[in-house]
Amino acid sequence: MTEKNGTDAIGAVVKATLMERFKDDFVFEPICIAYEHDRDGDIYLRITIIFDGDQRRLVPSWTSSLERLLYPKLMELNIDHFDYINKGFVEKSEWDEVMANQPDQEEFSL
Repeated sequence: MTEKNGTDAIGAVVKATLMERFKDDFVFEPICIAYEHDRDGDIYLRITIIFDGDQRRLVPSWTSSLERLLYPKLMELNIDHFDYINKGFVEKSEWDEVMANQPDQEEFSL
């Protein structure tokens, strides 16, 4: 990953936010970060979080609001060169298939 576009810092923020909430209930690795353009030309941040653990414990009300938790943390680091965040959670067992369809994402691991 390259620090020049902030992906290292973004990955660290995502990982820390997940660990605050879920502690040792899951292994979140890798976390993939990519900048993309939508149909209107807007830049968005695509975050794919690969997890190993019981999916039923992911608490949909919390995971659906992850973007709202990340925005202020990223703004504090002056990482604001995107219009919105698109995130997804993928089970580790499905990761190979997902990567075959999204080879341009950068992996982040601590």
